[in-house]
Amino acid sequence: MKRKKLDQLFALFFVCILTVLAFAYCNEKNKRRKQLEFYNLEFSSKVVSSNSFYGRSIEFHLQNGFTLYFLPPINNRLIIGDSIEKKKMKERMNIMFIDKVRESTVTLQNTTQNPFSKSEH
Repeated sequence: MKRKKLDQLFALFFVCILTVLAFAYCNEKNKRRKQLEFYNLEFSSKVVSSNSFYGRSIEFHLQNGFTLYFLPPINNRLIIGDSIEKKKMKERMNIMFIDKVRESTVTLQNTTQNPFSKSEH
């Protein structure tokens, strides 16, 4: 009787471990796919609006329908009206500012996550 309960507990533990590993694998595969999409993307657009989500991320909407997500602090490095350009096969984005107070061009590095998503508006 004890042996049967022990076997059932082991089977449950094994299924839980397999589920966690499958979830981690799918997340990593999706992350790599999005990084490749970002790497192959080329665009030039202007920032038309922005939102802040309780200090967790800052969202910038572009004219071409893309949305950029950055973790704070971004310290006014990107504001409404700035132009953003990304060349194909590059991980960097060039930002052309609308005012002369800030630097003329800044390059932001995309590190671990893809800051782009296609929005529906």
